[in-house]
Amino acid sequence: MKKILFVAAALLAACVSATAQQAPAPSALVVATVKIQDPTKFQEYAKLSGATVKAHGGAPIARGQLDTDLTGEPDHNVVAVIRFPSTEDAKSWYKSPDYQALIPLREEAADVSIVIYQMPPM
Repeated sequence: MKKILFVAAALLAACVSATAQQAPAPSALVVATVKIQDPTKFQEYAKLSGATVKAHGGAPIARGQLDTDLTGEPDHNVVAVIRFPSTEDAKSWYKSPDYQALIPLREEAADVSIVIYQMPPM
């Protein structure tokens, strides 16, 4: 009986160790660069879009206004970065009916470029 318990404990330890060594799934960053055309409409869009992001597991991690361009000619004055658990979650958010309903307001408010970057585990 002791031998069986020892073998079972050893197998459990090996499984836990292998699981701990597996890299977590990559997350995704959605980066939006924005040139605001109508500040009032953009504030409304930003307020409404936040709930759609949260519903798909997203969380804002950074936002800011252009300060200094070091190289090139930026075509935006605001940037926002949102982390999603995966690329699929980010795509699901963008394609969701709730977010799609906000696109006309977004287009009235600003010129926006939205891209997804896959973030490998570090």
